[in-house]
Amino acid sequence: MHSALKPVMAATILMAVSGTAQAQESTAPEPGITDAYAKISDDFTMHYRMSGSGETAIIFIPGWTMTADVFDHQLAYFQNSEEFTALAYDPRAQGLTTRTTEGHYYEQHGRDLEALIRHLDLDKVILVGWSAGGGDALEYVRLFGSDALAGLVLLDTSPKSRGTDDTTEWIWYGTKDEGDQDDFLKWFSYDVMVDRPAFNQGFAEWMLEEATPQNVEFVSDRSNMTPGSIAALLNTSYWFFDNTDEVKALDGEVPLLYFVRDEDPWKSLAGEWAKENTPTAEVMVLGKHMMFWERHEEFNEMFSNWLDKSVQ
Repeated sequence: MHSALKPVMAATILMAVSGTAQAQESTAPEPGITDAYAKISDDFTMHYRMSGSGETAIIFIPGWTMTADVFDHQLAYFQNSEEFTALAYDPRAQGLTTRTTEGHYYEQHGRDLEALIRHLDLDKVILVGWSAGGGDALEYVRLFGSDALAGLVLLDTSPKSRGTDDTTEWIWYGTKDEGDQDDFLKWFSYDVMVDRPAFNQGFAEWMLEEATPQNVEFVSDRSNMTPGSIAALLNTSYWFFDNTDEVKALDGEVPLLYFVRDEDPWKSLAGEWAKENTPTAEVMVLGKHMMFWERHEEFNEMFSNWLDKSVQ
């Protein structure tokens, strides 16, 4: 770990945001978790949180419109670690990271991740990409290779977003039924702009086991920090996402872990895909889409056990 990891604090806070939607704040970090900003360029600053002091950095990447603080339970878990540094960040136009005019597609997100890794002088990383955050991680691998990669975790996401039938393929979007199976693309790319409150309610209910008003508010407050038009554009770009070859090439080269929600046919398709394409990968099943948040004690134990036996 190098000196660049010393956080850039209050002097850069004003550089991190633009526009009124980002006037909201993420939750204050617990003791032992550092809240900081990385100035990547004159017009782009990334917000991140970190804990621990180890040489290997575990980078938790939030999903579509979500923020670094959804991983506070994981950062708290690693706060006294001398083996790992845990890091979570707000991707471009999410949370407290700059809301730029351009760059709302996953190839650019991969470049942003590389810029953050370089800024912090991280030599060895484990990427944990949750949901569409898997796009950030896998585009990073496609663009910059795996030399720095000590492990890859796909956190309830697949290597490919689109196929024909989401009941027979491990994908997010199916093109049967007039091109948009279950209206999933419309929901994330159109409805999010037309009626954000209704969308947020459905979005939270889909992700959570316990969709209490408090939990729905937690999800909604964070998602609302990304404007609907940017959210729609991000999701539309995800339609074209396919890093199957990159993931297959990592098999046997770096440890692979797929956390999947306890839902059929998703979990079965994930297991079948892993067995056929990445036989060294481990598949773990737990909860719903935000299992790491709702069931954080179980998740952290399962993840820690995998680190102990798989990551050198």
